[in-house]
Amino acid sequence: MKVARVSAIVLCLISLSAFAQQHQKQVKPSPASPQAVCSYITGKMIPGLPQVPTLCSAKETAPSWYDVSVFSPTDVLEHGMRRAWSTLLFQTLQEMGYDPSLHGACSEAIQCDVKISDIYLSQHQWHYSIFLNGRHSLGKNSDFSSDDSYFWAWGSLYGRPEVDHPQSKENAEWIARDACKDFVAAMTERWSTFASPTSHIPRCSVLLATDSQLYIVLDYTNILDAMLANNLFDLPKTIGGDLENAGYRGEVIIRSPWEHWNKPVKSGDQRAYKMIDLQSIVFLFQELRSGLRTDNDIASLIAFNYHFGAALGQTDQLAFSGTSKDAGFEMRSAHVVKLVTIPRGDVLMTLTDGSEWSIKQDSITACSIKVGSDVTAQAESQSATPEVFSYIPGTMDPCTLKATFVEGW
Repeated sequence: MKVARVSAIVLCLISLSAFAQQHQKQVKPSPASPQAVCSYITGKMIPGLPQVPTLCSAKETAPSWYDVSVFSPTDVLEHGMRRAWSTLLFQTLQEMGYDPSLHGACSEAIQCDVKISDIYLSQHQWHYSIFLNGRHSLGKNSDFSSDDSYFWAWGSLYGRPEVDHPQSKENAEWIARDACKDFVAAMTERWSTFASPTSHIPRCSVLLATDSQLYIVLDYTNILDAMLANNLFDLPKTIGGDLENAGYRGEVIIRSPWEHWNKPVKSGDQRAYKMIDLQSIVFLFQELRSGLRTDNDIASLIAFNYHFGAALGQTDQLAFSGTSKDAGFEMRSAHVVKLVTIPRGDVLMTLTDGSEWSIKQDSITACSIKVGSDVTAQAESQSATPEVFSYIPGTMDPCTLKATFVEGW
């Protein structure tokens, strides 16, 4: 009888022990604290690049959300250590998504908004920002020592420059006018030794300016000059340098007049319409100023990465009308330049990609469309009816517009 009781007690203890071990396995460790996240960052940055001080602060500002600030009290991003420091930072942020010691902080469990700055950016009241909210925020296998990955990582930063001072439409227009003057002056000097130099110089003007956006258009007199890459070599030193500290998002648009190329009747007139991200031009200026790139390096980058790789806008007057000769899927995002009510009550909507649409008034109201609104247009095939949609402000909910393509303007 005693043996049976002892056996029962032993079995009970074994069961309890097994239950405790199983329960212990099921309890996941808490994500690393904000302070631990900063210790991780500085623990990588300082030993990796001891000649450049790196500071970090972080706090939990909402459930499952950390605000992290990485700051160097030197002008590291403006001089020779720019690539070394930024590359090490990219690698560190990349590793945070996979390091088990953080238990999902700045990855799957906790989202992190990382603000990046140095003394120069701080003095000019702006910074970069990047979200870390998953294991692939900066890619697991990206090698930031390569130019391609380096450009891609910087692209994730300059897509979100954030200013710490008020912006305005008037300020955007004022800076753009000065930038245009500088670019035209540089182009005039570049073409001064050629015959008929003024025929190669574009008219530079503001297409759209808001409190946060700026679109500058370069109108060339012919399609050939608009297609020449060397006509863009002065962009970084002029427009890029003038707009560095402004923080506006937008594009520089390269445009030529419509020309008829004796194409089939169903094809519209053609033109050049290239759209280059404004902050990518600022990035090239920064690379040049830091001494990392020479003038020839920047020229090569512009020719192969920014000219031939530029996004295309409305190059055919019939691109979205279903009668374009070049059939196929087409999708573009642009911003509203102008809204004009036409006699039958519809609204004529002009976009920064060079397209023009007739929109039903109730769609304008339902989707809260105004000047500066982001609009996407797409057509799946030559015969498909184009779909135009926007996103309801403050949400990621798409809102379809009742739209009819008019023409390339």
